Amino acid sequence: MTNPTGDAAAPIHVLSVRALTAAQIERLHAVSPRIRVEVRPCESGEQISAALDSRFEVLYSQRGDFALDRAAGLRWLQTESAGVDHLHGSAVWASDVQVTSANGAHPQVAEYAIAGLLSFAHRFPATFDLQRRGLWDDAERKKLMPMALRGATIGIVGYGAIGREIARLAQSLGMRVRVAVRDVTRRAYDGWLLPGTGDVDGSLPEAWLPIAQIDELLTECDVIVLAVPLAGGTRRLLDAARIGRMRPGAVLVNIGRGALVDQDAMIAALESGALGGAVLDVTDPEPLPAGHALWRTSNVILTPHISGQSPTMLDNVMEIFAENLRRYAGGAPLMNIVQRELGY
Repeated sequence: MTNPTGDAAAPIHVLSVRALTAAQIERLHAVSPRIRVEVRPCESGEQISAALDSRFEVLYSQRGDFALDRAAGLRWLQTESAGVDHLHGSAVWASDVQVTSANGAHPQVAEYAIAGLLSFAHRFPATFDLQRRGLWDDAERKKLMPMALRGATIGIVGYGAIGREIARLAQSLGMRVRVAVRDVTRRAYDGWLLPGTGDVDGSLPEAWLPIAQIDELLTECDVIVLAVPLAGGTRRLLDAARIGRMRPGAVLVNIGRGALVDQDAMIAALESGALGGAVLDVTDPEPLPAGHALWRTSNVILTPHISGQSPTMLDNVMEIFAENLRRYAGGAPLMNIVQRELGY
């Protein structure tokens, strides 16, 4: 990808509609003397539409609800999330503007998944309740037998940057790893990863299954983690029938999207005890309405879509953005290119 003027010395105008620190702006400028970053914080799609003009080739934005009427020169959108389902159906999605995700910038989501699993396995919600009530009761203590994670099998649905970091952390706990993916032949990871994270060569799983065979994964695993993007083929991937095939007492961890699961069927399985528990950072809808049954389901750890938050997240994204700007300026293929035909 080259500058549309064909002038290798021409400036590359970049618009960030997210506030950036001086250090982050300098990180982007350091890529090439051609980079010109303008920061115009916007809080709505309408504001982004107004901020864009024909000079800008590159846009850094998490929002997709903007018009392209004034953006004749726009060629590339860099997002700050791993998932891009929020762009589906937007004007930029229907355009020929290249979109890149921030896959690899969110190892904290994997930490969240393991933290939630450990909290559930060691009955922390119940112990927190006893602590609040000031109870040290032998009858209550006997109910707190932990779930053994060492030797347990974890099934990870979706094996991108986050799924691979979950696998690395889970294996360090002595868990056996199995995965279900779209393409079992693509075992190496070719996107961006924070150094020291993940499973670049795909050597950690003891079994790779196509998502079409997810039923086999469900019957074999003590823990199921949903780390797959929300696209046409994954909506309600775990329907009532598949939830019914999960191993009795299994734990479900969803850090993908709420719509990956038939939520009513999941609640019924949790309330009956067929599912041992769930760790949910995502729900359908969001925000979860007051009075919803999930608020009252005792064997659930529920958080308000916070697993991606981190004081270093934006710095991680800037490393991806800087690398992609370097490639863009040099006419090389970008990293983390979104494949519209797949939805992610």
